[in-house]
Amino acid sequence: MLRTATLLRRVWSNRNLPRIEYLSLNLETQLPQNTTIRIEPEWREDGEMQISQHLHSDEDVEVSFDVERVGSETTITSSSTSPSPTSTSPTSPSPTPTSPPLGFGNVHPDGDWPSTPYTSSSSSATTPTPPSSPPSNSTSSLDVTLKIPSKLNLAVSISSGDINVTSKLEGDDIHLSTSSGSIIVSKLRAHRVTLAAPSFVGVSSLVEAEDGRISGGRIRAKMLNGRSMHLLGTSCAPLSQVRPSLLTAFDADDGGAKIDVGSFYTSDTSPAFISTQLDRGGPFGCAVRVKNSHGGLNVDVTSQGYGAEEGVDMYGRKEAVVELGGISGSCNLNVSSGSSSDLSARVHFDSVFNSGWSSVSAESGDVELTVDRKVHSSVRMLSSRDPLAERHFSLLDGSDPLPPSSSSPANLGRIEVKTNAFEPKITFGEEEGGGIEYLEGDVFNDTAEPDSRFEVQVGNMKRGGGGGGKVDIEGASNSALDAFGQKKKDDHDDEDGDLHVITVGTGGGGKLSLETLEWMETIKRRFGMGGER
Repeated sequence: MLRTATLLRRVWSNRNLPRIEYLSLNLETQLPQNTTIRIEPEWREDGEMQISQHLHSDEDVEVSFDVERVGSETTITSSSTSPSPTSTSPTSPSPTPTSPPLGFGNVHPDGDWPSTPYTSSSSSATTPTPPSSPPSNSTSSLDVTLKIPSKLNLAVSISSGDINVTSKLEGDDIHLSTSSGSIIVSKLRAHRVTLAAPSFVGVSSLVEAEDGRISGGRIRAKMLNGRSMHLLGTSCAPLSQVRPSLLTAFDADDGGAKIDVGSFYTSDTSPAFISTQLDRGGPFGCAVRVKNSHGGLNVDVTSQGYGAEEGVDMYGRKEAVVELGGISGSCNLNVSSGSSSDLSARVHFDSVFNSGWSSVSAESGDVELTVDRKVHSSVRMLSSRDPLAERHFSLLDGSDPLPPSSSSPANLGRIEVKTNAFEPKITFGEEEGGGIEYLEGDVFNDTAEPDSRFEVQVGNMKRGGGGGGKVDIEGASNSALDAFGQKKKDDHDDEDGDLHVITVGTGGGGKLSLETLEWMETIKRRFGMGGER
């Protein structure tokens, strides 16, 4: 028995385990009917697929599905036919046909996993571009339900209607698109994910992808995790023509922004990108809201002022065009256009990279910047009477020399520092700067809040004291979130070049404010229980 076990161990240790490849299913419809696609992934690997359809129509319409299998890929195309006007009496009502289930069909002919790898360059994986909008005289609607394995490459493209993925789906490529409707998914995990809808895109749990691209008239996601994530907010119809799904809260934490993300997880080398436009008179007052961001984040917003009437957010605070609630890493935010009376941005930093830059800029309007009391960084703030331009960025990044420092921070009219944990270094007012106010200095930890037990242990280790125990506290500290794998700083004696630099600029006479918050105050502000409303 011992020799048999040894032999089996040798055989299996030298044998390469086969790589399991994903099956592929492509569903393409260009029906004039309003189609609802409901995809129900099931925890199985039998390669079986069930399709059922239900047609609601006041006309005699026949809908058929053609199934084509090529290797490991299955493509389903649909078409509809209507009888000639003379075939049905206009005075007699037409029955509402209900199609029977199409039955079971193998996604793969033999029901096994394919032996050849899936390639996204295959011709059957490319879905045609559907029409821009369905015919206006169509009164039919079609409900299609697909029950598929939970591990599958999936591509769905419909011309009119909604797509709903009810549970977790995993694959190499997942692409969902509709030309007129919404997309709602639960949990998607794939190398490449594409979600495109002109109306609403909702993620109730998670989208995890190396390359994720999401576009919609409104986007709400609970969590996004990826190496490369791109979010695009497309143009919306006027408020009177907007579908109710755009204005209805998707979940309890939905802030109602045009692009609303609960948690963003990216890396410093591949930051996430968010781009959208806020139209005046549109349905949204806030263009982008990210509650928490870990890693790098780039946000670009073109604003024509508040879309809806200027008001307050879900927590009773003045609504900002862009709100980044908790940055852990770095961010680059740019708000173009807007109004000088807008609150263009509200940004809070929980922690920052130990070096590098973060930038917050608004062509006009006010900017509120808050940082956690433990953040140690260099802050440069600039407010101009004129709209923000390239010459102002040159002053912020150090490309152009600054005028001699002469003014006191207390004499600045549009830049306000609401903390004692700030050490000013360079300051000049409008007279010296020709309509520009500028303040530069360092934010440091100066609070009565006691250090946590973790921070006390780290301090003891640095001073050669005890408290290490069996855990490598210093090693854990170096790998903490605010370090991001970079070199750990000791206390606050670094040169300015080693500090993370946060630049904040606004034009049009906008106001800037800087404040440091303790952890309890951060929670209060986040939920509208502290500060001015």
